[in-house]
Amino acid sequence: MSRPAPTIAGHVHLRLLSSAGGYGDVHLYEETALGRRVAVKVIRELEVGTDAVRRFLAEANTMAKLEHPNIVRVYGSGRTSDGRPYIAMQYCPGDTYERRVAGGPMSVAEVVSTGVRVGSAVETAHRASLLHRDIKPANILKTPWGAPGLTDFGVAHQMSGDEADSGDVGVSVPWSPPEMLYTSTNGSPASDVYSLAATLWHLLVGRPPFWLPTGDNGTMATMSRIRDLPSPRTHRSDVPESLERVLRQALSKRPEQRQQSMAAFIRDLQAVESEQRWPVTESVVTDLSVPVAEIPENVVGPVGGPSAAHGSGTVMRPRMTGQVDTAAADPQAPQRTQLRPGSSGAGGSARPPGTMVRPRVTHVDVPPGPEPTATGRNRHRLVAAGIALLLVAIVLGLVLLRRGSTPASSPPSPSTSIDSGHLEDAVPPGPVAVKGSRSGNEVTFSWDYSARQAADEFRWRVVGGQSGTSKSPTVKLSAANDAPMCLQVIVVRADGTGAARDWSAPGCA
Repeated sequence: MSRPAPTIAGHVHLRLLSSAGGYGDVHLYEETALGRRVAVKVIRELEVGTDAVRRFLAEANTMAKLEHPNIVRVYGSGRTSDGRPYIAMQYCPGDTYERRVAGGPMSVAEVVSTGVRVGSAVETAHRASLLHRDIKPANILKTPWGAPGLTDFGVAHQMSGDEADSGDVGVSVPWSPPEMLYTSTNGSPASDVYSLAATLWHLLVGRPPFWLPTGDNGTMATMSRIRDLPSPRTHRSDVPESLERVLRQALSKRPEQRQQSMAAFIRDLQAVESEQRWPVTESVVTDLSVPVAEIPENVVGPVGGPSAAHGSGTVMRPRMTGQVDTAAADPQAPQRTQLRPGSSGAGGSARPPGTMVRPRVTHVDVPPGPEPTATGRNRHRLVAAGIALLLVAIVLGLVLLRRGSTPASSPPSPSTSIDSGHLEDAVPPGPVAVKGSRSGNEVTFSWDYSARQAADEFRWRVVGGQSGTSKSPTVKLSAANDAPMCLQVIVVRADGTGAARDWSAPGCA
């Protein structure tokens, strides 16, 4: 039976948009004073626990604090005529990204750009000491200007708050990292990195990473695969290997193996764009807490001057080695000024705090220094000559050392910012050879392969029978009869990645 629409002073109800899950519904209203449409999230039941009300109001406060072009805006909050709390938010008439991708996967370039934009919104939350903890395609809306907008901070967590005061954490299983499913942690920036990576994987493939195209995708089965199986590849021919590596690292089982900040994940995605010669998406970060002096060198800011009410707006770019070849912006437009670290953003105070209007960069503008004297020029020439001789000696030494060493494996493309040494599968193992021997009803299987690492673990399965995992390259099994038993193996690296897409050839005994 349908419930009557909540009555809100100054608002005219238009229709129910969705049941938001948990304990809230989202309705479409018209705000009569301003004549605009707003999405209003209302607690569904009249009788609801005080803890639910507290979390609901905390969501309103959290979203109102985080003003960002890729976070859905909160206009206000209050109570309905029957006393239920509500949040009035920006109305985004387009489909959620979950419904959008139901009609087919998105293009690779758009997915990467979406990751940079949503990641910048999450990085903004992290700098305000807030974890989102529920990043998924259904919580990304399309704003009226076509950009992705992150919403639903209902289970956000204050990182600096009391860990014991968080209570139970509601998680969306298909996009949640193992530690959020199997431990009592309240999450970390690396947890949000995992969820955003799982979301991007979903947008590329059309389903969450550990869902099967056909089969059991129930909660327990999905949780088991998230815990036990290596992070899968997208198997899209147009997904570059560099993006596969970025997602694989972000989907590592162990939080310490992932990118340790959302900013690092953003830079990896921008590096993929640069490598593929796609337009590099700017990441606008509204910093609510970090002083300008502490902003990394690859971040441009602040915006709005020292008195900006919402902190400094910053833009993270990938590291560049040359000039950017783009069209020049109109130099006569005073609001389009290139901001450098430490600038006050004068002349732009009329813009909302935390926002930025930037020209396309056509060159690196370095202020000229004083004209050097003749003595100074001679000294500079001597220094330059000394440095050149030193570099030649270093290069010759490296060449001699390399001639006497074993050739190393080819490094990854230099266009990506991932450190290949950080990933433990930089040198993949060779084919796994499985051997078996039988003694009565006991069958012992062992296996070997090249490029073995001490931290390698293994998944095994009996052909037509049981399966399991092992930390050593051997397993003993019981055989009920004299029928042959065959075993297959996959190597699993310490960061949870699989060494191969397919099982090894079976070894039998």
